[in-house]
Amino acid sequence: MHSRMLGDGIELVETYALKSGYAPHSHDCYVIGLTSHGVQQFRYRGTENFALPGQAFVLHPAELHDGRPGSDQGYGYRSIQIDSAHIADATGGSTLPFVREPVSSDPKLRAAIAQLLGDT
Repeated sequence: MHSRMLGDGIELVETYALKSGYAPHSHDCYVIGLTSHGVQQFRYRGTENFALPGQAFVLHPAELHDGRPGSDQGYGYRSIQIDSAHIADATGGSTLPFVREPVSSDPKLRAAIAQLLGDT
């Protein structure tokens, strides 16, 4: 895993060929990203989720989740972790109106996240 601070409360995280899992944990920020390869499997809000290459994922602050490879090949992703205060500033004090499901194939959401990650 490689991470780089992009500013106060904004961190870019990149992972490659993860073959082990993460224990249940939560973040105090939004985690917004794209699965880059393999199958990303995680339990979030009581359900098992699978994110395939190119699919978007959005995890809200303080939500317990884990993570592990969904196949023998491992997985990778690029994400940006954004402090909730930045989201509140950008939305005038509201929370983001993200999709209810943590994994999405919506092309507009994927394009917006790719732009956020600098993939354009």
